[in-house]
Amino acid sequence: MNKEELKEFIKKVNKNDQIKEIDNQILPDKITKEEFINYYEKLARDEPDIVRENIKSLGYWNNFKKMEINRIIELDRDVLSFFNDGHTMFLDGVAFVFTSGLTWIPLYLALFYLVVKNNETMAQIGLVVVCAFLCIFFADGISEYIVKPWIERPRPSNDPVFKYTVNIVNNVRGMDFSFFSAHASNTMSIAVFFSLLVRSRLMTFFMVAWSLLNCWTRMYLGLHYPGDIMVGLVWGTTVGSLVYLLYYHLYLKIGAKLNYVSTQYTSTGYALSDVDMVITVLMLTCCVAVMCGLTVIQ
Repeated sequence: MNKEELKEFIKKVNKNDQIKEIDNQILPDKITKEEFINYYEKLARDEPDIVRENIKSLGYWNNFKKMEINRIIELDRDVLSFFNDGHTMFLDGVAFVFTSGLTWIPLYLALFYLVVKNNETMAQIGLVVVCAFLCIFFADGISEYIVKPWIERPRPSNDPVFKYTVNIVNNVRGMDFSFFSAHASNTMSIAVFFSLLVRSRLMTFFMVAWSLLNCWTRMYLGLHYPGDIMVGLVWGTTVGSLVYLLYYHLYLKIGAKLNYVSTQYTSTGYALSDVDMVITVLMLTCCVAVMCGLTVIQ
């Protein structure tokens, strides 16, 4: 589109049918689509309703929206490159071990022990266990069986164009789609639920850090975009919070309201020594995973 064509277009969208003055230094005779969009954005701020209505009829609105989406995608790729670049044999092995669900079985067992040790009846223990499973059910199920098949966004490692710039480890590219990250939503839902359940600031810090560590591995391995991770974290936080509200509502029906004031227990009645045990297991698991990671990548 040259300068004269642009003037004709502006004439159609200007309610006074007058052409706005255009600085030749800003707008040369030949302009790119991006330059046109930038100029049009300025015009849209002055007369948004008229501009929006006319641009739809002229067929430019869809192009405008596509261009905005493309900008977001490019930003997503740029941020991914930051996390995906700088591979080393050491980090390859560590990330590969950390991203496996089997690595965190000791943590899950420690959390189960915490629940059993600090709840008096089987009904209370069963309620916590069921709610933990509900976190995974909703966090993982919505991602894997509804959103991913619907959006069908390829993983960075499988993107027809972008995959050639992505570093992968052990030739692992993932088989399903990318948006949004089930790893992010699963781990964050568990982190939020147990943080609200136990009410220990130290445990909250380590559980959230554990979730973010898993998120880092997904970007480092080229299996998810940062946008996938962010949406997964938001959904996981939402699920963990809502499931806890359900837990609290049901708990009041089977047990008394707890409000401990003690240096040995949290406000919800969990022994600090048992909380420290969970944190210790998490840290030891990380240490062992690091050592195992040194032997995974040959």
